[in-house]
Amino acid sequence: MIDWHQRRHETFRPPVVVDSRRRLRICLFVFLAAVVVIFLRVVQLEISYGAGYRAEASRGEEKRVAVSAPRGRILAADGTVLASNKPVACLAVEYRLLQNPSDPSWLRAAARKKLSAKDRKSAKALEDAKRQVTSERDEEMRRLAALAKVDFVEWQARAAKIQARVERMSEAANRRQKVAFEESRKNEADQSWRSRVMRFLCEPPPPQKIIVAEERQSHVLAEDVPSSLIDELTDHADAFPGASIVQKTRRDYPQGTLAAHALGYLGETDDASSDDAQGASFDEKRGVAGLEKQYEAELRGRAGLRLEIADPGGKILSRSWAKEPTPGGDLILSLRPRLQRTAESLLDEAIRKNSAEDKQAVEKNGGAICVIDCRTGAILAAASAPRFDPRWFSASAETELKTASENAAHPLFDRVCQMALPPGSTFKIVTAAALLQTKTVDPQKPFFCQGYLDVPDRMRCEIFVKRKIGHGETTLADALCFSCNVYFFHFAPQLGVDSLVRWADAFGIGKKTGVDLPGESAGLLPNPENIVRLKNKPWNATDSQLTSVGQGFLLTTPLQMLRVVAATANGGRLVTPHFVDRIEFAQSSDSQDLAAGRALAVRPASQPIADLDTKTLGILREGLERVVADPAGTAHDTVFDERVSAAGKTGTAEIGSEKSHAWFVGYAPADDPKVALVVVLEHAGDSAEAAGPVVKKLLAELKDLGEL
Repeated sequence: MIDWHQRRHETFRPPVVVDSRRRLRICLFVFLAAVVVIFLRVVQLEISYGAGYRAEASRGEEKRVAVSAPRGRILAADGTVLASNKPVACLAVEYRLLQNPSDPSWLRAAARKKLSAKDRKSAKALEDAKRQVTSERDEEMRRLAALAKVDFVEWQARAAKIQARVERMSEAANRRQKVAFEESRKNEADQSWRSRVMRFLCEPPPPQKIIVAEERQSHVLAEDVPSSLIDELTDHADAFPGASIVQKTRRDYPQGTLAAHALGYLGETDDASSDDAQGASFDEKRGVAGLEKQYEAELRGRAGLRLEIADPGGKILSRSWAKEPTPGGDLILSLRPRLQRTAESLLDEAIRKNSAEDKQAVEKNGGAICVIDCRTGAILAAASAPRFDPRWFSASAETELKTASENAAHPLFDRVCQMALPPGSTFKIVTAAALLQTKTVDPQKPFFCQGYLDVPDRMRCEIFVKRKIGHGETTLADALCFSCNVYFFHFAPQLGVDSLVRWADAFGIGKKTGVDLPGESAGLLPNPENIVRLKNKPWNATDSQLTSVGQGFLLTTPLQMLRVVAATANGGRLVTPHFVDRIEFAQSSDSQDLAAGRALAVRPASQPIADLDTKTLGILREGLERVVADPAGTAHDTVFDERVSAAGKTGTAEIGSEKSHAWFVGYAPADDPKVALVVVLEHAGDSAEAAGPVVKKLLAELKDLGEL
């Protein structure tokens, strides 16, 4: 038998007892050692850096704020202010309140602020709070829109426009960051295997989304707000969180629509990375048309940089300049305000008359008048119609802007430098010069005009269309005076298209004039090569004949033809039309640098037309003087005035079944030219009847102003 009790006692081994106090002592020693090390480090930091840290903490957070420079003014030759800056009170709202839908992170943070610590753990309570935040936000926007007297639909449209711009900027910034990150990853792929292993083990996280500064800023929703809104926000600021009144300057155009196309207007700065947007606030506008755009850098000046010190609570402790802004320069134009008003008034009157006579052409009617100093190219008046009011853009007048953009007459279109039309018989000045320079014709030898070239139903003179007769014996000067088409039709094949194109090019046809305005059209100088390319048809003799009288594929701008007649008047020099006479800067080193960099562009020099004979100019001027002074001249009945000696050329540009365009280019005084002018009326019919009276009144005004 086995004694299990005995067996149990024999195999039993008492458990080993471990003294836990020893482990506790070891842990305590390690802990105390760590504390001593930390304490010693704290003491060392206090001794070495304590004073510096305390000074840094008391200094507050430093912020660098870009401050835009005051924009320069635009003034007429007599000092009349055409564009200036007007201080206005504006309503600004934080960007997160404008977003729709709201930013998820912002919405969640705003909702959590409304909940207690216990309720924040409840998903339902959090969703209810989010809906409450959204509802309160929408209600606040409605109240602000009502106080600002802005229709809520319009308010939402402005907010959406701001959001779209900020999102574009955010996407651009994050796209650049992503490209940089991917490039760095690509470069790392070429490293050794050890580097690749370490990169695999310690993979850096992808860059976080960039929050652009505009997402943390307030943005202007309404300018020049009522005083009642200012009082409401001042007295009940807590009722409108995220809304504030800010002071801005708005571009003002005291003369209204005067020279609107030349002045241009300001628009919003979408591209914060562009050179001329550097230092500009998001809501600031820049030139997007006219002189405002052409001289943007000079008008804007150079932005400053302000340093702001704020305590941890955001309170501004101090402000100082790291760099003071340099004000923009003032543009002093060569425009004469009284002459400009007269030109615009005459143009409007002519268009109204034409519209009354032809109801079907009302939407197409427009025109341009331009007067320059034929010796220097300085523009004395430049009228384009219909016009717009540049204040619409400054004040964001959406209704007026929408109406203007949808107007079939295109009031935003500058017809002085952008309109390209067939020049009609005004181009005969160029053709006559080519005939004389190539000795294709003897200017004194008459050519018999029977009223048509070969057959009575085509290639005709206007006198044959109206009276069934021709001009008879006609010299070159006669052909200009009478505007004889048949003379030029006959000699065009002998001249040849190459010679015609060469001299047209020499007179600046088919090229931009270099006027200091953006968006100038070059027109079209046709030749066998570009017509095949553009029109997909071969050049023929008829094309040469039509081009010789300013028809066919030829397209010119008013400024191009104005430069042609100015060159005829001034001895054969091509001037560059320009508005700006000089730029006046404040006295500082930065502004002087700007002025020096722009000096050559303000007063461009004229260029002589190579190989142009003075005898050619004499014959051309004889013919142009007779256009007005000779009783048989095409402009004598409507332009001739005994008080003003003038010379010029009429042009009736036919455009198929539609009413012809009416042109007149000329200069005065005829014996000592000082000014050159152009008048173009779209779809106005006969040039002498439509443009002639306008020219006569314009010359009388020039006489009264002492410009002649």
